[in-house]
Amino acid sequence: MTWTVVAVCACAGIASAQPAGGDGSGSGSGGEIQMDNSGSGSGSGTGTGAADDQPAAPVKDPKVAKKWVAAATTLVQKGDYFTRAKKDTDAKEQYENAVTAYEKAIDAGDDNGVYLQLALVEDKLDAEAAAYNHLKLVVDPKSNVKPDVVKKAQAKLDELSAKIGLVTLTVTPAGTAVMMGGKQIAEAPLTAPLVLDPGTYTLSFTAVGFQPKDAEIKVEAGSEAERKIALDPVKLPTRAAEPDETVEKPAVAAAPNRLRMLIGAGATGALVVTATITGIDAILKHHTFTNPSTSTSNRLDAQSNGRTLEHVTDICLGGALVAAGFTAYWYLYRYMPAVTAQEQQNHAKLDVVPWVQSGAGGIVAAGSF
Repeated sequence: MTWTVVAVCACAGIASAQPAGGDGSGSGSGGEIQMDNSGSGSGSGTGTGAADDQPAAPVKDPKVAKKWVAAATTLVQKGDYFTRAKKDTDAKEQYENAVTAYEKAIDAGDDNGVYLQLALVEDKLDAEAAAYNHLKLVVDPKSNVKPDVVKKAQAKLDELSAKIGLVTLTVTPAGTAVMMGGKQIAEAPLTAPLVLDPGTYTLSFTAVGFQPKDAEIKVEAGSEAERKIALDPVKLPTRAAEPDETVEKPAVAAAPNRLRMLIGAGATGALVVTATITGIDAILKHHTFTNPSTSTSNRLDAQSNGRTLEHVTDICLGGALVAAGFTAYWYLYRYMPAVTAQEQQNHAKLDVVPWVQSGAGGIVAAGSF
């Protein structure tokens, strides 16, 4: 029997299914599930091009949902077969594919009882926390699930309560994002406890205007814990007290600026070096030109290149003279006066000491300028 499911399947393992008790050859009542990517199915394709770039809402189709449930049931049976055969890796792959199929069925249908089947598979994958959360949806009075299904879900929920941990968080301020593993899992205030598998977790808390904080939480099976997290406001920098402008401060001579002088000296040196190199090269070209053994083509090249090098040499020498003149001017009329003024201010000193002799007295002022 062949079924065509109009949906996009994210797992290649759903392409074929082996029912429980099979011999691994693909035979059995489960048959083969073939996926057709051309249909609308559970609506898991790309969005409709809306301005907010959000994917389109899943299309509800009970018939498609039933086919997804059938495919998932077959995958669970195949996973159970591999479990009995001690092939844990293959079993895990089939269970994970079954989880995907049940999620597609939930998207396409409106039967909340499917969450029970999903939770049973998650329990096989040791994902007790996820199974617990899905079972809570089944036992919710608003879910409109059949009483017998609710009874089974409640029994499984009681069983899982001993395998998971509940953490009640009281976080301030309101609006604080609760992150785990780089993903936001809740926002303050939290209306329900976090359901976590046993282990150690690092939770991050961030809010605008507050310093982020990390907290390590250790969860044990069957435990219930409460934690209070309060973020500290970001400290605003305080403005330094402004100095009293009425108090006159002694003028401080500005440090002499040597940048322009150094640039001029550097340019002078670079131009002189360039002129030297091009001048030597021009002389060599001249020797090539005047050598009787030089061919006509080489002589013409030497003549052309020699003239070019000669012009470059002249330009560099002229530029070096200009740069040297600028450097000398800056040194004599800008740099040295600034150095002299600074030295005079730094060395200006006045000492007043008492002077006492027999029958006379006074003060003595001594200083250096």
